[in-house]
Amino acid sequence: MVNDWQASAAPVAAGAGVALLPLLVQPRHRPGLVLREPRARRPARYVFAALRAGSEGDPVLAAVPAELGRAGRAVSPGSPPS
Repeated sequence: MVNDWQASAAPVAAGAGVALLPLLVQPRHRPGLVLREPRARRPARYVFAALRAGSEGDPVLAAVPAELGRAGRAVSPGSPPS
């Protein structure tokens, strides 16, 4: 796994493979790449929120994971509830 999308795209542009890239990189893709939507089931992304032990009762901190879940379901309506 590579955290730098340009590093993931470089071997593809050189003809040495394929890569899954997030839609956010589409406007900045490299010359020599062709972007295609997956034909089968779309890839999933899991987002986790880490809270300090004992802070679960803080209403502000409790709102963050709840909002992450709402935002995720807004872009992927078929995702399971958190």
